[in-house]
Amino acid sequence: MISSSQPPIIPLTYTIAGCSEHSGRYVAENILLDNPLDQASRWSGAYQASNIKQWMLLELSQLSILSEQHSRTLTFGKYKESMILRHILKHLRQRRLLGPYHSILARTGFGQGDTSQQFEHPAVSSLYSSLVLQGQFSEAESVLSTCASQKLFALSILAFQPTALWTRISPIGDPEGVTTQPSARGGHAMCLDQERGLIYMFGGWDGRKSLQDFWLWNTRDMTWKFLGSNGPGPRACHRMVFDKPTGDIYVFGRLDEHVSADPPSPVTTTAPRSGHRHRAASSEPTPEGITDASMGPSTVSEDSGPLPSSRPTQFCSEFYRFHTRGPKEGEWELISHDVMMDGGPPLVFDHQMIIDCDTRMIYMSGGRVVDGDWDAVKYAGMYSYNMQSGKWRTIQPNDATGMHPNIAPRFGHSMVLDPESQTLFLFAGQRDDKYMADMYAYHLPTDNIIELYPNFATADGPDACFTQRAIIDPDLKEIYVFCGLTKGPPGTMSMLETEAPYWIYRYERPERPGIWTKILPPPSSSPAPPSRTGDVPLPRYAHQVVYDTDTKLFYMHGGNAGLEKEVPVPGDDVSMETASTSTRVSGGSAAEMEAGAET
Repeated sequence: MISSSQPPIIPLTYTIAGCSEHSGRYVAENILLDNPLDQASRWSGAYQASNIKQWMLLELSQLSILSEQHSRTLTFGKYKESMILRHILKHLRQRRLLGPYHSILARTGFGQGDTSQQFEHPAVSSLYSSLVLQGQFSEAESVLSTCASQKLFALSILAFQPTALWTRISPIGDPEGVTTQPSARGGHAMCLDQERGLIYMFGGWDGRKSLQDFWLWNTRDMTWKFLGSNGPGPRACHRMVFDKPTGDIYVFGRLDEHVSADPPSPVTTTAPRSGHRHRAASSEPTPEGITDASMGPSTVSEDSGPLPSSRPTQFCSEFYRFHTRGPKEGEWELISHDVMMDGGPPLVFDHQMIIDCDTRMIYMSGGRVVDGDWDAVKYAGMYSYNMQSGKWRTIQPNDATGMHPNIAPRFGHSMVLDPESQTLFLFAGQRDDKYMADMYAYHLPTDNIIELYPNFATADGPDACFTQRAIIDPDLKEIYVFCGLTKGPPGTMSMLETEAPYWIYRYERPERPGIWTKILPPPSSSPAPPSRTGDVPLPRYAHQVVYDTDTKLFYMHGGNAGLEKEVPVPGDDVSMETASTSTRVSGGSAAEMEAGAET
């Protein structure tokens, strides 16, 4: 039997129990992933002065014995020998001592086998050879393109000020020169079929009436296609989402001419303010061409409230589905006449609805309740809808920190989903007469909620805003915010954000506060204000934005580009004047599609 005086050496597993203050995004937990080539896989202290001690407390997963010899050289996150070798090799190559450099590489096997032990990325070695050793500039440019395609510059790009490059898109006419396009509008809904490059748009408010026209924009051939007006009734401030696996579009929410309990009044050319339309209430029949999926056997439980027929039709929360492919292609379907009777939300407007295609779930939050009683302001909570079972569930987030009971109900806010971490980000919006600037992360599997910011305006973020639009890129871990209305000084009217209407929120971990950065327009030599030059769109609200994660392109359409009078608190009318009727628009109306690429 072979004996040894030394115990076996095994890797230790541990967690971070505590540490001194970290710098930026370089938190102590980064070292749990050992990737020496990744700058994000390191911990950095907040203070670099020699008289300040940096420390970290590790908690081992099991009882371990550290010998005196090994405890003196305990390393974590990266191998000390590997780091020393890298510094030596870098020094030799910089001094053009290539003989010792290649000798060390050959004798140590450094850079062979395990990629985590490479001296550097192979593309960087190729760049050094072509540019420094051979002077082949054309080849070096090709290598730089390879480096960019492999995202070797990703971290460096984050250090630069982001800018948005906007292009106004005008539809291409048919062979006879006839151009078909929707009228200018705000408060409409859009969703994107990314695989086919198709953007669907439905409804909205044109300054005089609610709309029910359904359109399709083809991003590849730059044309609009009218899909009809035989679907859901006229509406604005609704939401719709696209289900990638099935090609179905789900539509929920409504604000239209049939929701007021007040006597009728003359119709004006100005758009109604949020929450009030001066039209007489009337019942609305099921539009022609819609299959009513709610007419089958009733699934309403005994304690779920009155049957839908006992509620005024104009206050029923209908739920629709449109089929873009399959046997029912081109058909609308009424999933439920009133989802409130099925455990879902009441009829609302200016809510948020997002879809998780992988888990087959739709999430809806907030919105102002439409029930005819405009004196009592009511807001909806948070709900989930299972597309497979057809069941609604009320979500009750838990307070993970014990500092706040729940997310305050609101409307005109933003909500996006990080599907990888199954985390919802919810922020901004309006409650009563207050514009909000708080931000929450809600972890769906555990129902835990974390307040990221009580006021992100004090953390170098945007001002409190209402009807802003938000898009998330889960791969880049970035949230893009297109600001809407903001509050001016006390006693002044609401205003559009003109100095910095676009923002990026970057995060490493959803449960930790990230970093806000302004997205600026590209520099312009024109003496005119940036918002009036070139293809840069005017600041606006009640617009819609969709995002293609493959091409990294945003598509913005419609909205209100200017206010002509004060926007009152909920219960009054919020101006929905469309940009095409405003002289503030230069070079076309806001009905034309506008696409933006973030760089």
